Amino acid sequence: MPDEPTPSTVKRLFAACGNRCAFPKCKTLIRDPANNAFVGKMCHIHGEKPSAARYLASQTEDERRGYDNLIVMCSTCHDIIDDKENEELYPAETLRVWKMKQEKAATGKGVALSDTEVSHVIASMTRNTAINGSNIFTVNQMGGQVAHTITNVGPQPRRVTQAAANQLITTLRHHPPVDSFTTECLMGDVESDNLASTLVSILASSGWTWTGTRQSMFAVGAPRGIVVYTPNPTRTLEVFIGWLRAVGFQANGAVDPSLKEVRVFIGANL
Repeated sequence: MPDEPTPSTVKRLFAACGNRCAFPKCKTLIRDPANNAFVGKMCHIHGEKPSAARYLASQTEDERRGYDNLIVMCSTCHDIIDDKENEELYPAETLRVWKMKQEKAATGKGVALSDTEVSHVIASMTRNTAINGSNIFTVNQMGGQVAHTITNVGPQPRRVTQAAANQLITTLRHHPPVDSFTTECLMGDVESDNLASTLVSILASSGWTWTGTRQSMFAVGAPRGIVVYTPNPTRTLEVFIGWLRAVGFQANGAVDPSLKEVRVFIGANL
């Protein structure tokens, strides 16, 4: 299609991104070397259509789809930046500065895309192939599942909607980030491990620094429990706990003087 970026533009853009989302506080890797999961999206600096954020009517089609009008984001930040309601928070001038800093810091550590990945990136940008979720696909993955929706029979897994995740990320970015946090869940509990991974992704996108996950042999705080540990007892944690309760999780915080850290317990759904 004439309004799509060319494959060479897409490859050039990701090669220059430094394998990092352009949002300054986001620490998400565009391609995670641990499992080869790819969560990159292209975002228009000036929107691609009149109803899009930051649309500039004076742009030509070539300018609109060109390299200078595109920026690499992770899936979560892309959805926040491209939300029309957030247009005043993220003007085009700000995005251009982010892109400049992203590429300046890259030092050659870009993401080399295959032709298949380029097709996925373009499709997700121009046809909105993801609904209520992000585009995630892997290359040469050994086992596991990669999907937007998996229907289970029996007790349903705890979920975080994209809208709820975006709300927390936007809110936390207005507070000082937590410099260090660790998660813990019950060993062998796939549902808790998946939820912990989701929370790590959200918090990392908010600017928090994740230092790893612990596996426990016993129930953590409560059945199906997850614990977030941090040495920083800040107001930001209160915001996080309030959000957990608002989206339907059992959550409470406690200070462990012996370990000099704060623990946030996340139990089953309310």
